Amino acid sequence: MAKGKAWDMDTRIQAAIAWLITGDSEEAGRLCNIPGRTVRLWMQQPWWEEVLAEARTIKQKELDALWTGLIHKSTTALRERLDQGDAILSKTGEVRYLPVKAKDIAIIMSIAIDKRALLRNQPTSRVEKITVEEKLDRIGNKLAELDQPEVDDEQIH
Repeated sequence: MAKGKAWDMDTRIQAAIAWLITGDSEEAGRLCNIPGRTVRLWMQQPWWEEVLAEARTIKQKELDALWTGLIHKSTTALRERLDQGDAILSKTGEVRYLPVKAKDIAIIMSIAIDKRALLRNQPTSRVEKITVEEKLDRIGNKLAELDQPEVDDEQIH
């Protein structure tokens, strides 16, 4: 490669992605077929942070798509398990299905409901609601307690 070769933006972004994944300029360079020293030089440039931000955005979108796929696959498998049961191999080599235990279903359901509520920005737990009047009554009662004269042991005897 010629010294001072101009690298296009796609190559720089790919190098930034490789660096994000590996954390190593030499490895990033190897993956992108560019010298590691070039990646290190780029990392010192003022534009590197912008390229890195673009690389993070691209990688985040890729990961989001992968996670979405995993969620769909897991949801389908979970639905099948709930409908059919857990597959087990009998002593004779035959596949049988055991119903999923109620305790396991309750845990699965609880987690799923909480996660769905979080995604919908809904509360996942109850919080006691106290009216302003109730709060004022409590404060008044505390103040009344503080206003009571202290009685020491000598006054009792």
